[in-house]
Amino acid sequence: MRFTLTLILIITFLCTQAQPIVRNDLTIQLHEETLNKMLKALGNIKGTNTYDVMYVTGTYHWSLIKPTIQLMKDSARFKTDAKVEVGMFKYTDEVVGKVSINYQEKTNQIAVRIIDAPFEIYTTILGKKFVIKRIQIADYFKTPFLFEGPMTMKGAMEFMMPDSTIKTLMAKPSKCDVKILPQRILVSTELEFTTVLPPLPPIPNPVVQPPFKK
Repeated sequence: MRFTLTLILIITFLCTQAQPIVRNDLTIQLHEETLNKMLKALGNIKGTNTYDVMYVTGTYHWSLIKPTIQLMKDSARFKTDAKVEVGMFKYTDEVVGKVSINYQEKTNQIAVRIIDAPFEIYTTILGKKFVIKRIQIADYFKTPFLFEGPMTMKGAMEFMMPDSTIKTLMAKPSKCDVKILPQRILVSTELEFTTVLPPLPPIPNPVVQPPFKK
């Protein structure tokens, strides 16, 4: 019985020590809908160029249909349909890409960037497939989506103490944690509170005595 109780206490202690620090004094949520509103506001994302394959020349066109960023637990992905026209040949491919999400502490910004989302421009000649070009959608999103983080939240709060004196506390965020959850990004931080000392009273000017006259 003593051995069992001791083992339970040891396991409880180890589990307590292994728990990560949770920073949840202040949280900022960035919703999947917000990211997709930004993608929609960018307008049509498309490209066109000429090609020369097997002595066949022409022009190809491509455009993205309803590009979206999807947030899941611990991951994010870019998804769209790519509509392609190569001469008289037309097709639509589903494209699924990778999205990176991180918090940049130096700039206090949440960065959402499409890092990999390729698809092929191809045509068929006499029933055989010929790849013309590999389009990397990430090349058209070199600038990440940036959102302000919680580190700018600073402020002083005054409290009346029982002895009628005023105490001032300064709130300052510490390090941030970033979690990717279904349909949202959660950025959380701890707040540190310090006491602001009142200013020292000015030092009075010394009184200079006139010289003694006999």
